[in-house]
Amino acid sequence: MTRKQCCVRVYRENWPRNCANPGKVNVNGKYYCCLHDPVKVKAQTAKRDAEMHVAFERRMAEGRRDKAIRALGEEALAAMTGPTATHEPDTLAEHEAVNATLSLEVLLERQRG
Repeated sequence: MTRKQCCVRVYRENWPRNCANPGKVNVNGKYYCCLHDPVKVKAQTAKRDAEMHVAFERRMAEGRRDKAIRALGEEALAAMTGPTATHEPDTLAEHEAVNATLSLEVLLERQRG
């Protein structure tokens, strides 16, 4: 009886060669090793794609949140230092707005760094 080998071509030493692993799974008359089993590879690819999609959506949500926070901070800063603002923040609400803007910027920098 001849030994069945995996039918997948892989690159070793910069040359394409047949996989050296013994074929254990028969799919449509071709033998595949445990690494190159088409069913297993498809499942792993689907799992990896789903994880990457979740990570991408999380990064996009963080970016939208950061952009919204930055816009709020810029609006507050423009209102306090713009051409119409000729006075220092003297009310408690103005001081709280300045502190909130600065603390959000510090938090965002700490998260990135």
